[in-house]
Amino acid sequence: MRFDPKGPDLDEGSRRSLYENWILAKAFQDLMRGVRASLEEAHFFIELISQPHKMRSNSTLDDLFAPLREKAGKKRFPDLLERVNAKLTQPLAFSGAFQSMQNARNCLEHRNGIVGKVDTKDGQAMYLAFPRVKLFYYRHGDEIEVRDNEPVHAQDGKVEVEILMRLEVRERTIGLGERIVLTAADFDEIAFGCFFFGSQLRDRLPQPTNV
Repeated sequence: MRFDPKGPDLDEGSRRSLYENWILAKAFQDLMRGVRASLEEAHFFIELISQPHKMRSNSTLDDLFAPLREKAGKKRFPDLLERVNAKLTQPLAFSGAFQSMQNARNCLEHRNGIVGKVDTKDGQAMYLAFPRVKLFYYRHGDEIEVRDNEPVHAQDGKVEVEILMRLEVRERTIGLGERIVLTAADFDEIAFGCFFFGSQLRDRLPQPTNV
């Protein structure tokens, strides 16, 4: 017995695009699992230092840690994010964006990336946002974004231009019934957003009061 599976009849370019999106979607899901795991660890740490814990003389650290980790693992992402945010020295920036990224992960895992009504708030489209670094300069008072393979044009005969940077959120909407499609450029910005999330979380954790 042998199996000879056949895919859709696609040309080389379309097949390559489909495969590329599949890889990027899987990588995005792994990044969001990392975001979730980071929040669970933060929740565990906060619960551990927030109050004294009693242990039996014949118990182990695992006996102490297990209920705290289980408590974090059972929380839904919005509740977990809200609980951790409330205990940080300063709330995480762009919390709404990370919630939208988690929603996109759920759509990819449970609906193969095709937006259903459960993924939308208005029944029409899913909102996806992610933090990114924007590089730009000013020309004649207009803000010009620096893009790959595009020359930077100074103004008024100047040979130099000042490149500025700021954090902002890139927003996208995916219509009901449409598939979430991620490009390499999207993934690059999403990966930065997750790194930024982890850095904020690390720096804003509360310190134990008895240290």
